[in-house]
Amino acid sequence: MTLGVDYIVWTEGGRSRQRSTGTADSAKAQIEFAQFLQRYTRHAGARDPSEVLVTDVLTTYLDHLEAAGKDCERAVYASVPLTKFFVGKSITDVPALCISFQR
Repeated sequence: MTLGVDYIVWTEGGRSRQRSTGTADSAKAQIEFAQFLQRYTRHAGARDPSEVLVTDVLTTYLDHLEAAGKDCERAVYASVPLTKFFVGKSITDVPALCISFQR
């Protein structure tokens, strides 16, 4: 491990694994994490909505902004807390989360 660099850590097959984000910058590390999640959970073809992670949707949106040549710094900044909150949640979880948030 390199000091000062953020790492992505997960468990696979009962073993802990890690991957460097290559950066100590929190926003850039969050982007790398979102891209990692997208690659790690990607499936070919149509998926059941319960299999689509909110973080996948956020990453796709950020990728779209970047591909369109847009300045996405503000969107990246806004996506950091959203990514932290929605990690592991599918789009079918969103309505219930919104209802519980309103209470």
